[in-house]
Amino acid sequence: HAWLGENRQRGAKLLHKYYQPNRVLLASVRRANPHSKCLAVHIRHSDKANRRKRIKILHFLPYVQTYLKNVPPSAMVYLATDSSEVMSRIRETWPTTVVIRIHTQDSTSDTAV
Repeated sequence: HAWLGENRQRGAKLLHKYYQPNRVLLASVRRANPHSKCLAVHIRHSDKANRRKRIKILHFLPYVQTYLKNVPPSAMVYLATDSSEVMSRIRETWPTTVVIRIHTQDSTSDTAV
């Protein structure tokens, strides 16, 4: 995990230095996420046919909980998924205190960002 953490930090610095989204994209993001803090989680399960590893939904939970413990109560989690089963399983198995802070495309707008 140390290597991953270091490289994510390095990647975030480069992204902030060289990538500046245009006004139209920023406006769409702000409409979809009016909160100041947001963790985006992308869980893909429907396209794992070519022996790609399907990460269990519960493996994402500790990361989401750690994030939520370290941000203001207004912060949210934006879940992007290609599977309605993923969101159903999250609602069934994750703590309610986490689930109520999850937003999806369906819960924020009808336009993908």
